[in-house]
Amino acid sequence: MTATFADRLGDAVNPIVVKELRQAVKGKFVSVMLSILLLIQLAAISIYVLTVDPSREDFRAGRDMFMILHGMMLGIALLFVPAYSAIRFAAERADTNVDLLFITTLRPVSIIFGKTFCALVISALIFSACLPFITFTYFLRGIDLPSIFVVLVMDFLVVIGFSLLAILTASLPTNRILKVFVGLVVLVQLPFVFGWTIAGSYGLISAGIGSRLDTSEFWFGVAAAAAVYIPLVGLLFVISVVFITPLSANRALALRGFVTAMWLLTGAGMAAISLNQKHVAPIMIWVVFHSFLFSLGFIVAVCEREHLGRRVTRTIPKSLLPRAPLFPLFSGSAASLLWSGLLFSMTIGVALLFERGIKGLSGGNEWIAERMSGFGLTILCYALTGLWVRRFILRNRLKPHLTWVPTIILIGFGSVITLFLIFLFYQRIDNVGWLLGNPFIFFAERRELRSHIFFHYSFLLLWLILGVILNGRWLAGQVLAFKPHQPENANA
Repeated sequence: MTATFADRLGDAVNPIVVKELRQAVKGKFVSVMLSILLLIQLAAISIYVLTVDPSREDFRAGRDMFMILHGMMLGIALLFVPAYSAIRFAAERADTNVDLLFITTLRPVSIIFGKTFCALVISALIFSACLPFITFTYFLRGIDLPSIFVVLVMDFLVVIGFSLLAILTASLPTNRILKVFVGLVVLVQLPFVFGWTIAGSYGLISAGIGSRLDTSEFWFGVAAAAAVYIPLVGLLFVISVVFITPLSANRALALRGFVTAMWLLTGAGMAAISLNQKHVAPIMIWVVFHSFLFSLGFIVAVCEREHLGRRVTRTIPKSLLPRAPLFPLFSGSAASLLWSGLLFSMTIGVALLFERGIKGLSGGNEWIAERMSGFGLTILCYALTGLWVRRFILRNRLKPHLTWVPTIILIGFGSVITLFLIFLFYQRIDNVGWLLGNPFIFFAERRELRSHIFFHYSFLLLWLILGVILNGRWLAGQVLAFKPHQPENANA
């Protein structure tokens, strides 16, 4: 019997999506939440209409009612949708159920996509249930429908982004205590996200954003926001996939491939916006974001594995020509350091090009290239020093994935303790030249930084050379070990 189109379509649907949506529909959580939200909004709009005169002269009744309903909807969506997604996923990754994730034939990307799509559908249910009440505020005057829809789209994207952050927290490969602690840290950020979104929504409504949909400034702003939002959300998604991928696989390929692609696409987009607007601000925002990202990548790199398993080495090309360029895309500390260093250097190169190489652009006098390169080099030096401490001082008694501990301690000592000692003995800090090893000194005033920039860079160069020398054998060993797997009987 041949399968019908409906059967083939059903087989093609992600089973995680089917399971999650089926349980969400049959369960009481979603239905009760929607019912309570509808009752609250109905009561709020009834009380407001009965107690406030919509025909008052300031014409703000619709705007005020919208902000009330909008705040209720956003608060409930931000609280319940991420919590629902994270708690269910964390329960599935508990010690009693963890075997299900390893015996399933589903790929990790399919699992995370299913969880994300379920959060997206539940968010859409909440927004669609509140939409009739929210659009009713248009008839109270003081607000237009395009502005309402623009703000709702922004809210929807915020909820999805925070849900992905919650899913990432649930996918952490740690024990339950640490996972609960990280979850509480994420929960603490909820009021800030809610406040920023409400403030941004009020600003957009007050500015009459709906009347600017046909202007180039609006769409350039949308492009700039997308250039920031899409990489961040994609990064959360890919990291979640990496966390549930088995350790024996090449976990770095998906993450580094995505970041590299987003680096290219968003860089090209922000460069086009800068050239069109004759201002370096858009591309410099891109430079600062990626400089911080790859600086963090230096710390992550020294925490990666030192030896590749058979599952990874079997995918390494036998020929040297295709093998060499693929080295930065494979798991391993040395490969991660090389990948982060290459992209960090190219990011600084883009900053130098737009600050000094392209004429006719305004706003290019903030020394962004010098500041971010100094910050990144300092973090790299600390990462190499923390690696050396773990390998030689601690004699590898600390596991490789915990190399961040001595690195963070060294950064704290160089940034805070040294600053405290200088102030203790000299009573004042009037010379940034004393603050060697402080990565944040590169964000000092331009005049002070200019007078000591050569001194700081000379110190960092010597420190970097020393760090490479101390870890040279370790780095070279990983490079030489990057070979395809050889069966034991290959020479028999």
